[in-house]
Amino acid sequence: MKEEERMHARIITSLLCCTALFILSGCGIFKGADPSEATTRPDMDVALTSHNPVSLQNYRTARTYSAEGRFELAREHYLLAYAAAEGDAVLRVTLERELRAIDMMIKTLR
Repeated sequence: MKEEERMHARIITSLLCCTALFILSGCGIFKGADPSEATTRPDMDVALTSHNPVSLQNYRTARTYSAEGRFELAREHYLLAYAAAEGDAVLRVTLERELRAIDMMIKTLR
């Protein structure tokens, strides 16, 4: 009787594993997104945001200067981006964090 119970347990385990593999492999019952319904334009490589474009440009310039090791110039552009981002709380928080980091880098080098 014990051998028969083991056989049933193995069959059930095998069926459960096969079912799990079937579902996880992407052959499930859910319909995927149709690529023709995409809302992006293939000729454009841009991200649309509601942030101030002047602030974003200064932020991008500051990141470039920071990557080049030109921390004083990066700090100036972070401040310009912060000033232009009035009313945009999310961007201002990010810029505050970047300003603290760049200030620490400047202090480290002195």
